Amino acid sequence: MKFCRSILLLLFFVFILPTFINASRTKCALDGQCYLNLFGSKEEVKKSVLNEDKLKECDDGICYAFKCIQSDGIIMHGSGCYEDFVNTCHNIQSKIYEAAKGNRVYKYYDENVIVVSSAVNDAPNRLVGYTISRNFLETSKSKDIKKLFGSKHDVPGEGTKCQYKSYSSPPKPSVQCRKGGGCLTGMGGLKELPSVKHQNVSSSECFAFACGNDERFMSGAGDFEDFEKICTNMPLADMQKIKANKKDGYFYFNETISTLVVSCSDADFCASEKWYHFTKNVPEFNDKVVNKWDKKSNTGTCNYESLSIPLPKVVPTPEEKASTKLVTQPQPSESDEISTSEPEPQPEPQPLKQDENGANGFKLSGMLIFGFILFYLW
Repeated sequence: MKFCRSILLLLFFVFILPTFINASRTKCALDGQCYLNLFGSKEEVKKSVLNEDKLKECDDGICYAFKCIQSDGIIMHGSGCYEDFVNTCHNIQSKIYEAAKGNRVYKYYDENVIVVSSAVNDAPNRLVGYTISRNFLETSKSKDIKKLFGSKHDVPGEGTKCQYKSYSSPPKPSVQCRKGGGCLTGMGGLKELPSVKHQNVSSSECFAFACGNDERFMSGAGDFEDFEKICTNMPLADMQKIKANKKDGYFYFNETISTLVVSCSDADFCASEKWYHFTKNVPEFNDKVVNKWDKKSNTGTCNYESLSIPLPKVVPTPEEKASTKLVTQPQPSESDEISTSEPEPQPEPQPLKQDENGANGFKLSGMLIFGFILFYLW
């Protein structure tokens, strides 16, 4: 009896158990193409078709297909497993990676990335990462997707060369980082830009961040402790998520709370380069957040400090108080003679003159702030 049970167990482990282990392993199409952000070009049409011949087994049984655009307008279009998506589409919001991971039926697109997944394991559909992506782009939303994707990115010249790249950036135990920051509220209206003060420090990871509340807008760099100290406007759940993934690299943007965060630990002073590429992929940061804070008034009392510290109240000088007093005008009495002559025509107000850089120079000053941030990080 014991011998029979031993034989049955042996047969189970040799023949039956491996089928359960490999049931989730799916063969997916593995390919990648690189082409330029030139809408409707022959190169785009030709290279947008992926190769179905090369296959790869994915441990989680999920296939992915993706198209992402870099800050310089070069497009990476590929398929494979989850790690192929992460290793190819760099500098996009981390929430996209999180939503795609382990998701057996995932579809997402924005101006920077298109990604789809499927876990169908039937033989005719083993290339789901490839076929699903084609079906996704052929839906009723196809025109909207193609119109949106890459619409705010640079258009490279026809002669630009590109190569499909998929690589990981493993973290280092310790990296060199820039540390410091400043208050950027109303910088566009300042006569002189604030001085750039920073120091180089060693840390387990580098951070670059910008955040604001109802009163002021901060931009800084350092490590997680610096970010946590300054940007107290962060939702607790988001802060914990960034803390848990800070060493692997995290990309966060929330327009509602005027916050953008980048973390990394794969190279010394890595935050500056990743900040540049990430802000290119979220143009709303400069177009809406930076320009909004550029228009805010700066009373000269905004220092680089935690957003939780209240601003000091500005006490007006006696001269300012005197200039703000209302001057009452005498009212005509009943005996005063009322003039019946027509009033002299007043000149019509002239519209504010716009310069070449945008309405009333707001775009220009916003770019000055953006440039100041980059200069500080570099």
